[in-house]
Amino acid sequence: MGRPPFSTEEIEAQRASVVGAAEHLFAQHGYEGVTLRALAESLGRSHTATYRYFGGKAEIFAAARDAAYERFACAQERAVEGVVDLPERLNRLGDAYVRFALDEPDAYRLMFELKRPAGSDATREAEERAWLPLRNTVGEAIEAGLMQGDPDVVAHLFWAGLHGILSLHLAGKLRHGISIEDLEHPMRAAMLVANRANPDSGP
Repeated sequence: MGRPPFSTEEIEAQRASVVGAAEHLFAQHGYEGVTLRALAESLGRSHTATYRYFGGKAEIFAAARDAAYERFACAQERAVEGVVDLPERLNRLGDAYVRFALDEPDAYRLMFELKRPAGSDATREAEERAWLPLRNTVGEAIEAGLMQGDPDVVAHLFWAGLHGILSLHLAGKLRHGISIEDLEHPMRAAMLVANRANPDSGP
């Protein structure tokens, strides 16, 4: 007598285990460096078992990336929930961004550092949701006269600054005894000063 069909909960648990293993492998080896056989071996399963839950490597990668974006978006949204003061919101977003990258380096690499196949509509929606807390906060700060510039450009500058120092940290490239903790707050302060509405009004 064969095994009864998996329940919905069991299928989701199996899919989650594949996604969790895939996140680490993709982060370590890149998209091209991961095979379904290697993924199955890391899970202690047969090569064909993965196809019960996913259509192939691209679908697994998309699911892992979307799950990472979901967690990242939740972290960004929680960071500013109920916070009215706009500079404080920017600081909290920066803190949440750095903490996520340090706590979940595999997810961070999956989202921002890997060359990957074109995403689905769901992937683009996940990326947009993760972007909106920063973009909206910067836009509100510009509308309130606290900052100046194009909101998309300024938000990208904040993102690029933090991403740059985090990428150096994750790659082990920071030098001369400088740590990510030494850099994250000065980087955010520099971005605030550079984009404030009255740059000659003092710190």
